[in-house]
Amino acid sequence: MTSRGPSNGRLLQLIALGHAVVGALVYPRELGEIGRRRLVGSVGFRGGRSSAFWFMAPAPLLWMLGGLLHRAERADDADALRSTSATSLICAVIATICMPVSGFWLWIGVSARGLRDARTASFLDQDSR
Repeated sequence: MTSRGPSNGRLLQLIALGHAVVGALVYPRELGEIGRRRLVGSVGFRGGRSSAFWFMAPAPLLWMLGGLLHRAERADDADALRSTSATSLICAVIATICMPVSGFWLWIGVSARGLRDARTASFLDQDSR
């Protein structure tokens, strides 16, 4: 792919790590309560434990998505990069509208960068045909 520096997938993985660290810093008491309770039913629908759980839940998903995206970039799979980045951008824009004071702006940047890279890669694919 065409971006210099870390791949878009690796950047998503950095965002995932950052998200987990922020969650651990913001919700230490609530995460501790979840850890001390039995697993089944340890998180309700509302309240601090619920907020902590839902804050932490995206981190492993972003990590996994970043790994898959990194592999697609290494394979020069412009279609996978395009579809993943487009879907990611839509989700990031909606999230940013709902919560403008957040780290979602980073997600927008990585997604837009991925779309740009996919466009460049598809032009390169056409040139080689």
